[in-house]
Amino acid sequence: INIVNGGSLTINLDAGLSVSTDFANAGTTTMNSGGSLIVNGTASGTITYTRNLGTDNWYLMASPVVGETYDDTWVSNNGIASNGNNRAIGTYNTSDNTWDYFQAASSATTFQNGQGYAIKRSSSGDVSFTGTLNVDDNGVNVVLSLNGNNRFNLLGNPYPSHINSTTFLNNQTAISETQQIWVWNQAGGGAYEVKHLAGSDFYIAPGQGFFVKANAS
Repeated sequence: INIVNGGSLTINLDAGLSVSTDFANAGTTTMNSGGSLIVNGTASGTITYTRNLGTDNWYLMASPVVGETYDDTWVSNNGIASNGNNRAIGTYNTSDNTWDYFQAASSATTFQNGQGYAIKRSSSGDVSFTGTLNVDDNGVNVVLSLNGNNRFNLLGNPYPSHINSTTFLNNQTAISETQQIWVWNQAGGGAYEVKHLAGSDFYIAPGQGFFVKANAS
């Protein structure tokens, strides 16, 4: 597929596009919550993936593209909540089970490939990520931390397409002791839900964050 300069492609809610060869974007490609794009060849150009957050609660998220950064401008454009100098973008510390929040007027920070973040808007609305595509079906490598007693690590889906949790858990020897993921359900005050390998397939949406527990060794 070749999106020419001045051309556009929009993939809407719950729609999917699978490209058997290469994807070249010199125009504008926009994806909305739940949309899926799979490229089996190479990809060039950038896309914008927009996820709708239906409340002002916390969500676990990740960037489904490569190269997006967050700074004061990104915070403002995406309606991110604030509390003093803290901006509601948090990274998880495995060593002591705490969160580090982005600070106002800090330098731009790049969303790390495959890492999860806690994100909260000041009101319901959209959060958008713009960058290039991950197309390597061999996976994205993330080094898990073994610090702390619990060894929980916050990861996230780095693709603009869904991941089958059964496939994921069957291929991750670093979390073979538990073979499960923890996802955050923000409804009703929030609670973690455990998805087991032995359970039914759970599809990790583009931009969705989730916890795993690293093996003791």
